[in-house]
Amino acid sequence: GRDTHFKNRLSKKNDDITDPITGKLRQDISKNRKCPLCSKDKKTIIFIKEGFEHYKCQNCSMVYVNPILNEEKLHNFYQDEESYNKVLTNSLQIDLDIKRFNYCLDIIEQYCPKKGNILDVGAGAGIFLEVAMGRNWEPLAIEFNSFCIKRIKSLGIDCISKPIEEVNLAKASFDCITLWAVLEHLQEPKKMLKNINELLKPNGILVILVPNINSLAARIMHEKCGTFSGDAHINFFNDMTLKNIQEKAGF
Repeated sequence: GRDTHFKNRLSKKNDDITDPITGKLRQDISKNRKCPLCSKDKKTIIFIKEGFEHYKCQNCSMVYVNPILNEEKLHNFYQDEESYNKVLTNSLQIDLDIKRFNYCLDIIEQYCPKKGNILDVGAGAGIFLEVAMGRNWEPLAIEFNSFCIKRIKSLGIDCISKPIEEVNLAKASFDCITLWAVLEHLQEPKKMLKNINELLKPNGILVILVPNINSLAARIMHEKCGTFSGDAHINFFNDMTLKNIQEKAGF
């Protein structure tokens, strides 16, 4: 169902958020920001796609979108989105995710042989935590989307629907925290990582999955690559920038 989802999404996005005169993001629903890695404002334009300007930081090489949708528009986008979540909860996708999440948990458990508390931030439909719970982890989800929250709770997993910085979680209380395809969406990814650093136990494990801007697809297709979707994906990492942002967050 991805082809139908992306076709509908593009049609709705162009009608809703793009200035018909400039072809760029409408000013009344956007906000400016500096580099999410180094906080500098020296940047070089790479391309404009669907109204979103993609830049490369001249100081640290981070690639990011600026301006971005404002908080109200983003909140509505993530809270009410159902189309892509239905794609991700079809039987073929779930079978694939069960395989890959078991593979990832095999790796996690090499470092955390004593299975304890695991927090999935931006848990989506909860498939990872469902697999982890089946392997005797104690799961907790943070998720905003109403479609996903309903599914997570149906699994018997507690779900918090507030940003991590607004939740009163005990410091040094989690053996593992996961961010599956989350950092690329965040206005302030460094702030999120600092909060996570405080929540992890001293020998806790942080697991991150992000699109790789140095991937073969991105290098061949450039702006035509599907990962460049400025409404949702606003930060683009490679191994160097991902390492650097973790170090700046205290890891």
